[in-house]
Amino acid sequence: MHLRSWLATVQKLAPNSRSGRVLANVFGTSLNWIYSNEYRGGCHDTSAAIYVLLTECGLSPVLCIGEVKHGQYYFDHSWVELNRKIFDAAICMPNTVGVPSAPVFASIDLSTENETELIYGLASPTGYDDEAKVVSSMTLGEYSLFHADDPKKVWNLTKTLGREAGLKVNVAKIREKYGHVRRLERHGASDAKVL
Repeated sequence: MHLRSWLATVQKLAPNSRSGRVLANVFGTSLNWIYSNEYRGGCHDTSAAIYVLLTECGLSPVLCIGEVKHGQYYFDHSWVELNRKIFDAAICMPNTVGVPSAPVFASIDLSTENETELIYGLASPTGYDDEAKVVSSMTLGEYSLFHADDPKKVWNLTKTLGREAGLKVNVAKIREKYGHVRRLERHGASDAKVL
């Protein structure tokens, strides 16, 4: 089973420190939820939730959006960076056929335990698709409202993932605290990295 192996690798790679345990807990429980619920194409939602949870736990992550290159193929994506390392749980459940990848923890592919071969933040010749253009221009508050089916989707998902990780999350408080946050765009040669 891929998930069990990935979660074991997260525990192995996480630093033996309070911040390492927090990171492994939030990432691992989020990955478990994404995979178990087959939450496909949810990178914008789940990266925002992971960003909020890590920040609430005292870490200093960066919420990013940009294009990712896989072989010759580019796709729009959101992820989290911490200490210039990539943390990408959602990549294992893409909405695009033909972009298979294991999750990335501290820039390490959780299947191979080597640096990921994905290149994050490399601009394609065509640029963002329409959805990514809209998402990149919004605050998290605006993005959450963008979900017509649930205008509190980002905040409710954060609460759900927090509960899975054993953390208490107050939806009204996080909405007020993080509603103004914007994703950092990674889209140029100087941003491109396999960290």
